[in-house]
Amino acid sequence: VFMASLIITFLQVLFLSIFVQNSFPGNRNATQNETTSNNLSAGSVVLAIIALLFTTLRTAWLFLYLITYSYRVLNINKNLPLWIGGASVVSSYMFLLSAFIRGYDGTLWTAGALAVFFGWFGVALELSLFDLFGIYFVMFVHITRTLLTVLCLCFLFLLAFGLAFYILAVADTNF
Repeated sequence: VFMASLIITFLQVLFLSIFVQNSFPGNRNATQNETTSNNLSAGSVVLAIIALLFTTLRTAWLFLYLITYSYRVLNINKNLPLWIGGASVVSSYMFLLSAFIRGYDGTLWTAGALAVFFGWFGVALELSLFDLFGIYFVMFVHITRTLLTVLCLCFLFLLAFGLAFYILAVADTNF
């Protein structure tokens, strides 16, 4: 079950990432005619359709999970992959459908960036469910949590010393 979800998620994010990279207006690989017009190239349309297909499959997978586990999915601490997947699906739909409707007007590139970010983050979260990768993900989260705690403490010390020296030096004209 987890492997099928991982494969669907991975393929959806892979094709979405390739579409975003190929259709970005500032892309050096695209011709000048493609980036200035509002029409998508044939390759971009194929990539968008494949990404839309896998996004639809992922949406069906998420709804099946939602129907199966009903209200228990609302606990964000235990179902973070589901919530990240939902954010990825919503932003993917916003970006892909706007690319078909509007083309390259640039209004929803933020949705594309969020879709790619949440998508790859969702792949990492789904990889954490497997024994081979799970321990590394737990170590990464633990180290990140510790690092953020230490950085908050260092920030407080820097702020305290900085304000103290500012108060002492504000009256001195040499500074």
